[in-house]
Amino acid sequence: MEDKAFWEWCGLVQIQHADRYSSGTRNWVEYQLNGVRVDEPKFDLNDLFKYAVPKLQDKGYQIDIVCFEHKHFDVAIFNVIHDESDIYHAQGGNLAQTLRQAIEKVIEQENQNER
Repeated sequence: MEDKAFWEWCGLVQIQHADRYSSGTRNWVEYQLNGVRVDEPKFDLNDLFKYAVPKLQDKGYQIDIVCFEHKHFDVAIFNVIHDESDIYHAQGGNLAQTLRQAIEKVIEQENQNER
């Protein structure tokens, strides 16, 4: 999933700007949430829990997180659960990437349900 589509699902709006100066054009991107400018989001745990997790909670999902070390490897398991019947599962060594994968599964299912 493209970054822009992911953050739009979270409620962020990406606004493209182009300023013309005598030396050329400077392009830049601004992000807004509910009409308020926010810093460009990153795919780290801070921004995922700031923007994506509240969106999941608003939709009635809960997140179960299991983290452990096995043979010197860090492992994270994220289960995104809705009504105890829909479970979206992702596991891996990178916490933020694994959480994003679980959330993307929810988004993909929502997109399929809308068709």
